[in-house]
Amino acid sequence: MENIDNIVEKITRESNTIDFMVGDLHQLCKVLYAIPSYYESLYILLRFLIMNQLSEIYDPDELYKKKMLYIKYGELPISNYIPINKPSFQCVLYGMYPYEGNELDMIYLKLGKLNDRNNFIIVDKRSDSDEYHSDMYDDYEAEN
Repeated sequence: MENIDNIVEKITRESNTIDFMVGDLHQLCKVLYAIPSYYESLYILLRFLIMNQLSEIYDPDELYKKKMLYIKYGELPISNYIPINKPSFQCVLYGMYPYEGNELDMIYLKLGKLNDRNNFIIVDKRSDSDEYHSDMYDDYEAEN
C-alpha cells in the first residue's frame, strides 16, 4: 500500500502529465483493475487521470455528456470540475442517450460509488412511503 501511495504521489504532482491521444486506454484500465479498491490512493489516481483526459476534450457536447454522467452517479469532485460551454441544441434535446462514457469513467464511477463515500452522494432510493410500508403486505394493511 505504501508503494502505491508513493507512486501515486509522484504521478500526480503535476497536471496534464498523461497524454491519452497516444496511449492505450484499455491497457491502462487493466493496470488500474489490479489495484485493490480499498486503497484510498486509487481514487486520487483515477480522478487525476480523468482530469488529464478532460483537458484533451474540446467538444462542448462531449463535456456536457460527461458532466451529466458524473452527476447521474452522484460524483462530486469531477462533476464540479468539468467545464461546460454551451452544448448544441440537439445534445441537450437528446440528453445522455446513448452515452455511457469510456472505460476509465466507468472504473472510477462504479468503484467510487461503492468505496469512496466522501466524494459521492449516496441516495437511499426508498421513499418515506416505502419505508413506512416495509413490513406491510399491502396498502390496506398499512391503513389498519
